[in-house]
Amino acid sequence: MIAILLALGAAVSYGLSDFVGGVFSKRASPWAVAFVGQVAGAVLMLGLSVVVAGDATGTDFGWAVLAGIGNGLGTVFLYRGLSSGRMGVVAPRLGRRGGAGTGRRRPARRRTAGRSRLARHRGRAAGDLAGRA
Repeated sequence: MIAILLALGAAVSYGLSDFVGGVFSKRASPWAVAFVGQVAGAVLMLGLSVVVAGDATGTDFGWAVLAGIGNGLGTVFLYRGLSSGRMGVVAPRLGRRGGAGTGRRRPARRRTAGRSRLARHRGRAAGDLAGRA
């Protein structure tokens, strides 16, 4: 039961932060919004590291900095997309794809029946012109 509650809390937190970040990035630069979010997260983690016991090494801090930079860049591009597009279109597509391609291209769709869209439009335009003459 605790795992379900933690997962639900994480999902609500991510959704809320994406929504609020998208709203704020319409008013300010996505870079500034992402920077403030990253700094707030770093301050929170540093505060927790004082309270929670552990033995982190320099390598651990290096990986944390690298992960923060990667997360910050991803957040900037997410907020940039949210600020320029509709949230109902950008967020679900990024959530479904994970924000990055899988390295595989989708197979091309085959048109087995009928003409291509361009050919249909050409035919329609030619018919319109012939009807006016």
